[in-house]
Amino acid sequence: SITRNEFRSLYLNLISTGLEFQVTSFNPNVTTPQERRALEEESYEFYAEHYPQIDYNGIVGLEPDPTTGGVTVLPRSDQPFYFPVHLLEPVIGNEAAIDFDLFSSSSRRDTIEKAMSTWKPALTPRLQLVQETDPSAFSVILMHPGIPVDDDDDMERPTSFSSMVIRIPDLLKRA
Repeated sequence: SITRNEFRSLYLNLISTGLEFQVTSFNPNVTTPQERRALEEESYEFYAEHYPQIDYNGIVGLEPDPTTGGVTVLPRSDQPFYFPVHLLEPVIGNEAAIDFDLFSSSSRRDTIEKAMSTWKPALTPRLQLVQETDPSAFSVILMHPGIPVDDDDDMERPTSFSSMVIRIPDLLKRA
């Protein structure tokens, strides 16, 4: 497991190289109600102390909207497991992605499955981010499951992954 301070150091190292991206994140697999409660409590305390302007809502995801019949970002219903965007940097500008369950979106879910089953990085199709403010801007998410650290037969699949969001308009500006 990685701490918030360790993740922040990793982020600072990434941006020191000149690499440009919207956000980078660590996305753990939360598999029990106790893990969900502990993650949400830790996040609530962290954001209350360091970002009091953020209204933290727990793990959120794409859920049926009872008023419109469509889907919208709401507190996540009970699920067998979640892959929330738990540690993310930078926080400012990406508030809507905090603890967003990537598995609640079909395109993100397909990419997670591919990365987890192959132990290789995978890229989403273009998509609109929950935190995007420009309705015409699309992004892609590079998901990386890490690498197996030993020949442990019990570890058939990764249990978490990291991700990096690249906004297509920002990428094209550099081309």
